[in-house]
Amino acid sequence: MKNFSLNNNTIIIGAGNLGQAVAIGRVDISVTISNLRSKTDDIFIHDIDKRKRDNFKKYQNIKFIENLSDVLKNFKIVILAVKPKDYKVVCKNIKDYIKKDTIIMSLIAGIKINEIKKEFFDDVKIVRVMTNINVQRAIGINFIYINNRINNSDRKKIDLFWNQLGYTRHLKSETNIDKFTALTGSGPAYFIYFCECLVKAFKKFGLTDQDANNYVSWLFNGTASISNPRNRKFSQITKMVASKGGTTEEALKILQTSNFEKTIEKAIRKAHLKSKNILNKKNG
Repeated sequence: MKNFSLNNNTIIIGAGNLGQAVAIGRVDISVTISNLRSKTDDIFIHDIDKRKRDNFKKYQNIKFIENLSDVLKNFKIVILAVKPKDYKVVCKNIKDYIKKDTIIMSLIAGIKINEIKKEFFDDVKIVRVMTNINVQRAIGINFIYINNRINNSDRKKIDLFWNQLGYTRHLKSETNIDKFTALTGSGPAYFIYFCECLVKAFKKFGLTDQDANNYVSWLFNGTASISNPRNRKFSQITKMVASKGGTTEEALKILQTSNFEKTIEKAIRKAHLKSKNILNKKNG
């Protein structure tokens, strides 16, 4: 892997929210590393919607590629970050440019490796990754499942790519990808939705929209900064804030009697079921 540049050898196909997050995260990592070696790597991204080029204007090291056929054969790593309904068309368009040593990393929810392999050839190298938008700040959670064509050298490249974007763990079973799609892939939205609810509550107490958003943001970031489970459990933090007979305890009683915990569990189970049924719905 000496002299192998992960960014320069990687292209992301799909410039949606997740594709953008990976590209921005990789560029920021490259800039940080470049402070040590005076060179910043480019990363490449493609989308059929050419207007998305504008999303990367302020990132000089993200190169938007319009015509894949001109350059695709040059990349060693191809990341599929498209919607499940579009994956067959995308695979058909790139099939002729994928070589036997190309590593395909799929971020597509609900589409298993065997389904993707059908669009290429038997010994194609495919990796499924479930990540989330937090990779944009290199604090994502990345779960990886690899097929049997991935060798040790490939795995080192894969691990290096994702380790630099957050916590990374390999899964022994592909079915667990669907589970973590619901738990951590969708996870940021659960927290942000709760923040939205807090903002609405703050505004009903007379705060301006700007103040409500600012205060909730400070609450969210401050609480996250002290919520490292290696230091203390979440339940311990709750007890630190909720004094017996105090105001916080009263608020928590309402959440508990309203089955807040059960509602969260029900929502995540619904997301898990959706992830497992994406392919069936697509084919139905």
